[in-house]
Amino acid sequence: MSSAPDQETISAGRNNVAARTRRSILMAAAHIFAARGYHAASMTDVQAAVGCSRGTLYYHFSSKDEILFEICLSSTERQLREAKEIAARGDSAEDTVALLVDSVLGEIFTHRDSVLVIQRELESLTQERRLTIRSMRDEYETVWADLFGRAVKEGHFRSVDHIELKALLGMLVHVGSWVREGPIKRVELVDRFAGLILRSVRV
Repeated sequence: MSSAPDQETISAGRNNVAARTRRSILMAAAHIFAARGYHAASMTDVQAAVGCSRGTLYYHFSSKDEILFEICLSSTERQLREAKEIAARGDSAEDTVALLVDSVLGEIFTHRDSVLVIQRELESLTQERRLTIRSMRDEYETVWADLFGRAVKEGHFRSVDHIELKALLGMLVHVGSWVREGPIKRVELVDRFAGLILRSVRV
């Protein structure tokens, strides 16, 4: 006869369910915000899309602004973490550029709604939350700036100022506004965009 599950197992199961529900809420909200706009959407819309009770929705998120912040935070944290990990590998500057481009496009192909929401709705956040995201984005840009600075010292790249850097990163981020999975493959875009960046910064 099998024994009853212990309290630790029950607690872990509940945590897993809660985590899945939270992810479902964020995914549904990101899709709605990207499609309709943040201000045109409501908590009721999110609740209906998830198929949960009002109590469940408000258990996980107290407001629409909190959901928006979590969408922006999760995507930004993920991109920053991956960029730092890539930069820490110590690969050549050219290989690192390709890996960073792949990371950006990976985020777009995997979490396109979240990327679009950050682009369109960042100003809808409260000032404190907006500054948090912007600070992390500045840190992300620093990863690229440090990479270019190293390559300049090694004699591989020309100097790139902050305006050019923002232009290059903006070019990548805005792929999300037009790309669709299907005819255009991620690997093809990585080659095209990495090549475009490298041609513009090589000595």
